[in-house]
Amino acid sequence: GNNVQGGKVYHQIKSLAKEDLEDQRDLPVSTDFRSVFSAVANTHLNIHQNNILFPDWNGNGIPIMRYS
Repeated sequence: GNNVQGGKVYHQIKSLAKEDLEDQRDLPVSTDFRSVFSAVANTHLNIHQNNILFPDWNGNGIPIMRYS
């Protein structure tokens, strides 16, 4: 959508060496979907407490959204 801050990479990749890849071919999963969903819920649903959506999660949202 229009509020997504695109064109950015929100991950630190160790390396592209074969031994660092999942099954020696894929980038390993590194982003918890809850960090993305919490940013969207904050902007679109005005939910500012992550424990409402994800009671057992203590992570932080990724700043992917522009706040209007």
